Amino acid sequence: MYDLNSASLQDNAFHGGPRGQTWRTSSYASPFGVNKQDMLKKDIEKDIDANAAPDTREARILCKKSATEVGLEAARLVASQLEQKPDASIVFPTGNTPLPMYAALREMPGLDWSRTQLFQLDEYLPPNSGKPAQYESFATFMHRELWGHVGGMKHYFQDFMQIPQAYERLLTQNEGPDLVILGIGANGHVAFNEPGSTPDSPTRVIELADETIRSNFGGIERQNFPKQAITLGLKAILGAKKIILLATGESKIQILQKAFNPHTPPSIDCPASWLKVHRNTLIITDFKVCFPVD
Repeated sequence: MYDLNSASLQDNAFHGGPRGQTWRTSSYASPFGVNKQDMLKKDIEKDIDANAAPDTREARILCKKSATEVGLEAARLVASQLEQKPDASIVFPTGNTPLPMYAALREMPGLDWSRTQLFQLDEYLPPNSGKPAQYESFATFMHRELWGHVGGMKHYFQDFMQIPQAYERLLTQNEGPDLVILGIGANGHVAFNEPGSTPDSPTRVIELADETIRSNFGGIERQNFPKQAITLGLKAILGAKKIILLATGESKIQILQKAFNPHTPPSIDCPASWLKVHRNTLIITDFKVCFPVD
């Protein structure tokens, strides 16, 4: 089990990680520059910007062999957080990427969730079409994938639709959040902080970008899917003690290159880029991202 609070920058998943055995592979062009002389680690981790000052950029990348192993690693880190602080406040994402993490957490024996504070990252606002909804709420998703299987205090956005900043106050009142788990959208959104979001943006109702709607709902008739959502703001996310960003599959390569390019400053055009200045961010990804095949 990994210790999220290790003082060592080299020996821990958040500030370094376990060194796996090396194995030889053909030459790849990694968007993160982690390959060296055709050799790569079984698990690879690297500073996003090794030359940056430690008090400005400490985001790190941990590269696993598969999406399943990404999920298992994330689950282990959540379990470690529960062991270290049973009353931790943890923010959970939805989507396909975290499904292996939730599957692993459901199977982990002996985890004590009884004092844990569980929060949503975001939630859709129902459309006003007057027709039956053809989408799944994130509350339903979270109940099915994890929250319905564990104890703890669950905090749903649906109880705060008219007062979103009260949700943020609830999350931050005890020096939280302790851990925020994120995915990343193709346009660089984290939670539903769409492009244009500033690093001090509060928890709020936001208009969903057309790209996000197309990605999330495909061919559903326009009047039947949400055009708005309530999202945890970047201010609360960046205020977390620890952040895990999960990104798997080749579709994430381009946006990760943009968001974590060490030669460009963070920008409101790519909200995820603000994570690279957070003091304790870990990106867990897979070889399809770290070592794409041309």
